[in-house]
Amino acid sequence: MFLSTCNNGSPTTGAETKTEQFDAAGYSSEDIPGTEYSRATKRGVDNTLQEEGLLRNGVREGAWIIYHPDGIFPEKIITYADGKYNGPYFEFNERGQLELRATYMNNALDGPWGKYRFGRPETEASYKNGQFDGAYKEYDIQSGKLVKEVNYKQGKQHGMLRFFNEAGEVTLEYEYKDGEKVGGGIVEAPSTGNTE
Repeated sequence: MFLSTCNNGSPTTGAETKTEQFDAAGYSSEDIPGTEYSRATKRGVDNTLQEEGLLRNGVREGAWIIYHPDGIFPEKIITYADGKYNGPYFEFNERGQLELRATYMNNALDGPWGKYRFGRPETEASYKNGQFDGAYKEYDIQSGKLVKEVNYKQGKQHGMLRFFNEAGEVTLEYEYKDGEKVGGGIVEAPSTGNTE
């Protein structure tokens, strides 16, 4: 299982759908008898494991693990099918804590996506065919509380956009249809019921 990001942690869009041919330079490879698979490994100059995974007919297949330079914890776990990102993808920090999770189908984000810090969600979203589809949520990293929620359909804002205060109450709310704002504004705090 391998995932990768670029552009300062932003998920890749997966616009490229062609099969990526494996460059064997720097890797050692061992055939798995009776199959069309081989196990590929890459080691550093100090013999520290840097990367490992399976090849099928010369292309990446299944789970690939890229390790941090010390070789102790995985940096990325990426899942391939026929040389394309397909399935779960994870990124971890040097302490082994999850920093990013995503799901791919044919090199395009497709399914749940989340960015984490110290084990807490920072941002969560859902993708379909490389576009936002469903709820996109941002959390306060200190409290873990939801601060913003945006709904998408086929890559366009569609549904409610909400901002929340520390108490979890909606403070600002807009409605969108097909990427166009159609209503909303500041939400007044509910009355306490006291009429004195």
